[in-house]
Amino acid sequence: MAAIGEINELEIVKEVDFGLYLDGGSHGEILLPKRYVPEECKPGDTIKVFIYLDSEDRLVATTEKPLAMVGDFAGLRVVSNTPVGSFLDWGLMKDLLVPFREQQERMKEGETYLVYVYLDEKSQRIVATSKLDKYLDEATMDYAVNEEVDLIIAKKTDLGYKAIIDNSHWGILYYNEVFQPLNIGDRIKGLIKNIRPDQKIDLYLEKPGFEKIDSLSETILTKLKEKGEPLPYNDKTSPKIIADAFHVSKKTFKKALGTLYKKHLIHIDEKRGISLMTEEEIAENKKKVLSSRKQSQNSRRHAEYKRQLLDKEKLSRNEYVNEEQHSSLDEKPTGYIAKKRFATDIKHSVEKYQKEIEITKKKKPVKRNPRIKK
Repeated sequence: MAAIGEINELEIVKEVDFGLYLDGGSHGEILLPKRYVPEECKPGDTIKVFIYLDSEDRLVATTEKPLAMVGDFAGLRVVSNTPVGSFLDWGLMKDLLVPFREQQERMKEGETYLVYVYLDEKSQRIVATSKLDKYLDEATMDYAVNEEVDLIIAKKTDLGYKAIIDNSHWGILYYNEVFQPLNIGDRIKGLIKNIRPDQKIDLYLEKPGFEKIDSLSETILTKLKEKGEPLPYNDKTSPKIIADAFHVSKKTFKKALGTLYKKHLIHIDEKRGISLMTEEEIAENKKKVLSSRKQSQNSRRHAEYKRQLLDKEKLSRNEYVNEEQHSSLDEKPTGYIAKKRFATDIKHSVEKYQKEIEITKKKKPVKRNPRIKK
């Protein structure tokens, strides 16, 4: 049976001059007007159509897809107000009615409102309502902090944007945490920020931590490569300009710039903004990094070797002191031998250390100023 307000796949029964008749099951034959008939359709074929009532309350089919179907939330614009209610543009020839009794507030022509589309059981007409609470499931709530959810922007409030979460719950996006333009009816991804004791849900859009920064860094690099010239942004650009360009906070933007700068991928200039480094500059920076790492390793090796020498010197000195303390007056030659051995060990250690320094440390030639006379 054909379902009103939904997409149906129906069989073509017969062809007439003004269109096709489709098998609507218990609803009988349903007309598909000629202007909606695709090419090369013939009786016996099946076709996908949307079923609704026309202005004369007759079932009619169309191959056009409406902006919303029965059971959907959608942001729709008011095209006219009449004594029976407001009519919305939902993408079909016949506009969608919102009776006055189903309006949360009186609708204004030209404004967009979030509505729920439903089938009136008595008249079998498809209508809409802006009274949304009765179509949400506020009883069951099973969300975790930082969980990703689907959002539909419903309306603006004094605090922020009110949004529907997963077609079932209300949530709010605070103005000071939104860095992109949002419109009524927009469908976006969001995250659960907090579930308050009164069961109200706070939302946010930015991904947490380095995940967002890495994504933004890739966006900045992509824009630089596509444009082929510097972008007029830096760490002193106003937060509003950054939010309009990248839809993030200035804090996140500065972190992303810092990440790219530390990786030696961009230049940051107060006048020119940010620009890509050339391949030669990137290669030169890699050499500098490798040289710096090598010097650091040599410094650590020298420090470790020096520590070992000091430990050895301390151990030898302790052996000498212990031998002196435990030797009697008749055993003076033994103390003398220990003292001589200690001096020899120190001499060999110093010579070995000096040779190690000569091998590992390269002496750079001193550049003299030609203006200074010898």
